Amino acid sequence: MTGTTAQAQAAPLSCTAVTNVNLRLTTPLSITVETGDLVTINPPTDPFDSAGTVGVSFYGAASQSVNVPNSFAAIQNGTIIISQEAGGASISCQRPASSLDGIRAIFFMRSQAQQIQRSLLWSLRSRRANQSGVSVSQNHLFVSTHGLDVSRSELAAPEFNAWFDIQGRRFTGTGDGSDASFTFGVDRDMGGDTLIGGYFSFGRMELSNGTGQTTTRSPAIGAYVSTPLSDGVMLDANLGFGRPRYDVNGDQFTASRVFGGLTISGDVPRGAAVWSPFFTLTASREVQPSYTSGATTIARNVATSAVGSLGLRVDAAAPMANGFLPYASLAADFGRSTSTAAGGEDFVAPRVAVGFTTDLGNGQLGFDLDAGKVGSGTRDVGVSLRYEMTF
Repeated sequence: MTGTTAQAQAAPLSCTAVTNVNLRLTTPLSITVETGDLVTINPPTDPFDSAGTVGVSFYGAASQSVNVPNSFAAIQNGTIIISQEAGGASISCQRPASSLDGIRAIFFMRSQAQQIQRSLLWSLRSRRANQSGVSVSQNHLFVSTHGLDVSRSELAAPEFNAWFDIQGRRFTGTGDGSDASFTFGVDRDMGGDTLIGGYFSFGRMELSNGTGQTTTRSPAIGAYVSTPLSDGVMLDANLGFGRPRYDVNGDQFTASRVFGGLTISGDVPRGAAVWSPFFTLTASREVQPSYTSGATTIARNVATSAVGSLGLRVDAAAPMANGFLPYASLAADFGRSTSTAAGGEDFVAPRVAVGFTTDLGNGQLGFDLDAGKVGSGTRDVGVSLRYEMTF
């Protein structure tokens, strides 16, 4: 290290304008950089030249003696000053392309698949007019045209049912951001407690990883089915297709997404409670095309994700004196993902939820609070408010 300070220098050059600039300097060289820019000091190409060190001042600090060759990434926006001749060495600065990293890509497709899974489970639960629980839920408002009597003990099942659901969530950690979505569906009672339906969904999600922000708008369509496996045990399944539109720091492209879910759940009444074990599996695959960011071509990326959840929900068998019907849920989530842009990631994490429902007007008001993880380094938390209309 040395303590010399930079001399007066010419106007700074942008990082993108610095390519193999020779460091036989008569005046200091100033380079304006942004976070993530890669600065490389190359050794002399002439074998008779020798450059052991070069003086570099980082972001206004005193000049330091840096060995040649060397490279470093800018840790903040600012100016780097080369203040010492380096005998035939040269310097280049490269601004990384605005690319969607693989981890964020996985969160985007995983979030929509799980959001639709939850929407369908709420609809099917309403349709069957029971409290079998598999949802470890989101911030959401749920409305259904399910034809129930005001008394929840009697079911007047219509042939057709229409519903919509609004959800939201907050992410912190490796991925910082939020998610909001709308889903509308229609299903038909085929007899024998079997339902078949279709849905349309639209979601908007934003995530940042500290070096850039990505936004996606994701329309999707799909179909679902619910059928009994045995007395008190239900199988719910869905399959969907999406065309998410990405904006990655100003660069835009459209990807192709396919996803699906499978849930097996059951109800076991025991005294004052209904015990509902469940298993849910959600899987998704997305293909993101090659696109151009500035002068750089970003390679095609294929991402996959699978999340299994095994848990138990306990509901009160009857409303409390104040009319509230409380529940609590505990589950273990197991996630695995792969991406050609980022390799693979596995995670195991608990998910807990508590909430209640209560009659309000001709429907039911529900509240949920839940927390867990959606990746090894990303936490999520939701406060849920929903209203189910019965008419």
